[in-house]
Amino acid sequence: MTSALSHQVALVLWGLLLALVVYRYSRRFPAWTLLVTALLALLLRIAGFFLYEIEVQAGELGYVGLLANALFMSVQLLFMEDGPAPDDNILIQMSRFAALATVFLLAYEAIHRLFADSIQRVMLQLNRQHVVICGLGQIGYHLVRDLRTATAGNARKPPAIPKVIVVEPNRDNDYLDAVRELGAVVVHGDATDIQMLRRINAHNARDVFFLTGKDEVNIEGACKLEDLIVEGLRPGDHPSPDIYVHVRHADLERVVENRRGSASDPCRSRIKAFNVIDRSVRDVVGNLVLPWRPHTPSQVAHFVIVGFGEVGQRLALRLAELAHFENYKRSRMTIVHGACEQDSVRRFRQVYPRMMSTEAPADVWMPDAGRDDWSFGVSVADRNNPQPGDCGVPFVVNGGWTELEAAPESDEFLERIVDLAATPGVRPFVFICRESDELNCSLAQKLRTELDQRLKVNGASDGTSLRYRDGLAPVPIFSYVPRRPMLTRLVDSPDLISFGASDLVCTYRELTRDLQRPLAEALAADFYHDYEKRKAVAAGEPPRHTEAPAFPTLPAWERQSNLSAAAHLNIKLAALGMKLVYRDGTGAPVDAAKITPEQRENVARMEHNRWLAERLLNGWTFGERDNAHKRRLSLVDWDSLSSDELAKDHEQIDRIIGFCSKHPVIGLSKVEGELDKVDC
Repeated sequence: MTSALSHQVALVLWGLLLALVVYRYSRRFPAWTLLVTALLALLLRIAGFFLYEIEVQAGELGYVGLLANALFMSVQLLFMEDGPAPDDNILIQMSRFAALATVFLLAYEAIHRLFADSIQRVMLQLNRQHVVICGLGQIGYHLVRDLRTATAGNARKPPAIPKVIVVEPNRDNDYLDAVRELGAVVVHGDATDIQMLRRINAHNARDVFFLTGKDEVNIEGACKLEDLIVEGLRPGDHPSPDIYVHVRHADLERVVENRRGSASDPCRSRIKAFNVIDRSVRDVVGNLVLPWRPHTPSQVAHFVIVGFGEVGQRLALRLAELAHFENYKRSRMTIVHGACEQDSVRRFRQVYPRMMSTEAPADVWMPDAGRDDWSFGVSVADRNNPQPGDCGVPFVVNGGWTELEAAPESDEFLERIVDLAATPGVRPFVFICRESDELNCSLAQKLRTELDQRLKVNGASDGTSLRYRDGLAPVPIFSYVPRRPMLTRLVDSPDLISFGASDLVCTYRELTRDLQRPLAEALAADFYHDYEKRKAVAAGEPPRHTEAPAFPTLPAWERQSNLSAAAHLNIKLAALGMKLVYRDGTGAPVDAAKITPEQRENVARMEHNRWLAERLLNGWTFGERDNAHKRRLSLVDWDSLSSDELAKDHEQIDRIIGFCSKHPVIGLSKVEGELDKVDC
């Protein structure tokens, strides 16, 4: 009785184990799972018959004959021609479970292959709140990997992992097997085909990404999907998906963002464009540079950019627009280019004539310190009543361009960087922005080694550590490495930083929770309400609440100004001793009331400097207020600003802190013990 019961328990456990194996691995490794179950069925039956016949007729046939007989009888199992017997041992009974699993898998594979398209069509139509990725390149693969792993990483409250549908026309794509192993469903087809979008139920998805590598295809697919969403909307439907479009040409980002939606909804577009280079550069300015930034008026940042291709130009613009810190000074910038980049420099200077002074400094590596002050060149007789005859801020960055064919590790270049590091109050930064990942990594590593030899001494008696010589500042080196992420692991160090990898700046969470556009929209709406209130008070009328214009309907310059203010968010928060945290993390939100008046004043001054840079780079000049001709009397330094304009900058800070404090997903947290890189 006890033996029979134990056999039954063993069989139940064996059946559960087989079911678990089939459920776990049959979808990812169908062929291997089928082979394993078939071999188990055969081997268990051979062993079972062999043991049975040893007990019954061991002396008649011998072991070789018994084994041959057991093998012959076991093969019958594959054809299901034997029946159960009361004296079957447990191995034979276990083999029957494995045989059933094999038959089940064979039947499933046969049905799946015969009716795969029909089954897939039905299953796709049942999807809701899934994620669709159109185009499976490097960005698409990293997005699938990030989505299928990071969304399940919160141990406190694991979120439901959304189903991922990948649309890819190329059946030989190198990433297909990898995303299938991650659990994504692959559909082969054209993402711009409206029928394909209907087939995958894209209009009922949570998020849709167009990442084909061709701007025209991405934009066309996104616009067709938006039209499909509008056609299918009904009162009470679930929220429509957000549409994310990758554009390789950064200028198209604004074109897509400024689209005013469809005819039935002209004030709203669901399309959000992004560019990897722009996001990488924004990450550099808003995150990677922050620990090294100048903190006091006695310090100034000096940015050295090596290479003036697309990345170098975007980086120079972003640094000029957003690198405004607690020192309240202009940044210095030296752009090092080769002879082949002369045309790029000439075109850039024509498009952005106010970026640097028209009077080139005698030495672009050591520009006049007097030009660091925003008051340089400004002349206002009465700050509360500036006149068109006064002089406003003439340029944004103190520095210039220099042609240097020698490599960055050459003696000429190294001596210039050493001189910057040895200059009191100067915080040098070096950016390597050539065209090749391998070249950028190699140059950055060589430069780091050479600078260490010239700037550091042994910090311990055994010579195992290095420290900067007395009076010298550290020199962080940033290398642009977008396509070879493995290289970054070889070169990354506290003062040797790589940037540009899409898997770092284009994660699912970063793209879907990006605050720049929502914050810009909130700032624009708040400013409109305040403006209407002031206008009513000036006219002696009671304030009325009016709906703010939709963000896409605002003039291009107004949208750009608010987007720039939002992009400067991390720098403002760092000056306040704060940082952004996701509310599903451990950071506790900060009470905005704890911001001191002095902090508010300091950050308002930083905001005005940022506003000056943004306006000058976009062609605004000093003069009587005229939006059509891009003129403002407030294009002056902080100390020359009228009281009304000062109040606007203070209110801007209050709006930003209030928005972040009340955001449902992202909050504010204090930065504990921020590292000052001077002490490294």
